[in-house]
Amino acid sequence: MGPTCRGNTRGDRQRLRAGSRMKRVLLDRVTCEGHGMCEVAAPAHFELDDEGKLTVLEPQVSADDELRVQEAVRSCPVAALRLEA
Repeated sequence: MGPTCRGNTRGDRQRLRAGSRMKRVLLDRVTCEGHGMCEVAAPAHFELDDEGKLTVLEPQVSADDELRVQEAVRSCPVAALRLEA
């Protein structure tokens, strides 16, 4: 019986398929001021609610999304986001 993805998150399954370690986006909630620039740059990864609180929808960053998430990190005016390997 081979390995299974049952119970893993979508990001875990993507990483298993890619066969490489994916990057992860980190949010400093204390620093975040809710400007929403990240949501504009990478809407699949970030969502700002009605109260200005940011949610990281998908912390795992695939190779396909890496440029968009890098742009989101760079666009944050208070440097509340970080991309790590």
